[in-house]
Amino acid sequence: MTAWLERTAEPGWEPMLAERLHVTLAITPTFATYPADIVARLLRAGEQVAAAPFRIDFDSLSVGVKSVALRPSRANSGAKLLQHALVRAMATQGVPLLPKYTFSPHVTLAYRTGTSTSQHPVDPFGWDVQEVVLIQSLIGRTRHIPLGTWPLTYRPPLQYALF
Repeated sequence: MTAWLERTAEPGWEPMLAERLHVTLAITPTFATYPADIVARLLRAGEQVAAAPFRIDFDSLSVGVKSVALRPSRANSGAKLLQHALVRAMATQGVPLLPKYTFSPHVTLAYRTGTSTSQHPVDPFGWDVQEVVLIQSLIGRTRHIPLGTWPLTYRPPLQYALF
């Protein structure tokens, strides 16, 4: 993704570093100092997430007034199931979700300041999603600290129909 961005970036785009590319599944409110009890509850929530690995394709470039992102052109059931499982686990642990946050899978590639927006298809970037990572984002410092990682291994039970 970053190599493609280097070839196609327009003037004024500030590209993300490759190690910061991610898809956000859920966001907590912002804290001046992150409470240790929230981190502990998020770590327990991560252990509760049961979801199967899946593939997602990002095949649409979305240029907004503040950012440039890759998005899937179609809904992805694996991403939706994982996000719902994570939000349920967070709720079970009493972890608040950022008010009015809505999940929209995307990978932010760059930031920009502009007035025009566009969206157009691109050759797909496939991503095999195999894990969930809890990240503490130090807002305004361009720093992400990994706090926990959980592999996606859940396999739903087989369903049988009797006729």
